[in-house]
Amino acid sequence: MPDDLTKAPKAGDLPKTLSPRRLEAYSDGVFAIAATLLVLDLSISEFHVGSNPSDAAVWKALFDISDKLVSFVISFLILGVLWGIHVRQFEFVERVDQVVLTLNTFRLLGVVLVPFTTTVTDNFSGTVPGRFLLPLNFFLIVAVSLWQWWYISSSARSLTPNISDRYRRISRRNALVAAIMAGIIAIASIWIGSFAFLLFLLNNVVDVLDRREAKKEPGRRTRAERRGEA
Repeated sequence: MPDDLTKAPKAGDLPKTLSPRRLEAYSDGVFAIAATLLVLDLSISEFHVGSNPSDAAVWKALFDISDKLVSFVISFLILGVLWGIHVRQFEFVERVDQVVLTLNTFRLLGVVLVPFTTTVTDNFSGTVPGRFLLPLNFFLIVAVSLWQWWYISSSARSLTPNISDRYRRISRRNALVAAIMAGIIAIASIWIGSFAFLLFLLNNVVDVLDRREAKKEPGRRTRAERRGEA
């Protein structure tokens, strides 16, 4: 392992790299808060059913907010996908530096904007900005994720020293495919709105195939597995 990851800094020196633990904890918290904020747009205060509503009146009230329910589900699933990408990437990260921290901040900036862009979609889905803003938000997060992972996974930086060159290539390719698909979704949403997110299912197929291939790679161990061997 390179000396810059193992050698203790001298007294008074600032370390060039840090443990990723605090970054991961902070990121998990931001994802959780963003996912929770999504539900604030759903409220029974919009139900105009009177004090003693019938079954039909309640069903109609639910139908009237069906667009909001669909937007909530889509955005919640989007956050789940983005969080899953973050988790899988950082399972192999041993150290982070200032560039990683900065890129992660911009990544999370996009995440906390998801509740806002979802609200815009709810209220202005009949306009191009209303259909486009949430998919654009999604694309920007995935693009920063690609940038961050390509930086982290560079073999020259030794921030992910326990993954093989083959798995490195597979994971980088998968991140690039995800960014391309997110860009296609953003463009398609101008015409078909949130239905464009169904295109991301194609990326999931590529992701599953890549992970299946990566599991065949000898010596690819997660941090949890390495701790178990200690």
